[in-house]
Amino acid sequence: MFVPVRDGLHHIRTAKAGYGGEPSCLGIRENGSNPLTVVAAACDTRRQGQLFRIRKAPEAATDGYGISNQGAYLQISPERGLIAEKLSDAPLRTVYTFVDNGSAPSQPGS
Repeated sequence: MFVPVRDGLHHIRTAKAGYGGEPSCLGIRENGSNPLTVVAAACDTRRQGQLFRIRKAPEAATDGYGISNQGAYLQISPERGLIAEKLSDAPLRTVYTFVDNGSAPSQPGS
């Protein structure tokens, strides 16, 4: 689920608690010269790699959105699954649509 953090940035957090009773958040890990990796980690509002921006995607016909972290967009790769990719001049290939299922629990598993 999306949890607002600040200035239009969000955590992407699990709705259920993991081991240890705490939620996990998606994050981007730098890997030197290798591609960026999407990982699950303990939620931390100070970690830039866990702060995502959701924007209307001009590539989408209707209600599609792009999800980015510091210029890297969450994309689906047939070979590698969910990846983070800096697009430069390339078009956004993966757009997301959302369903509002009402208020999220204040704590995972609530």
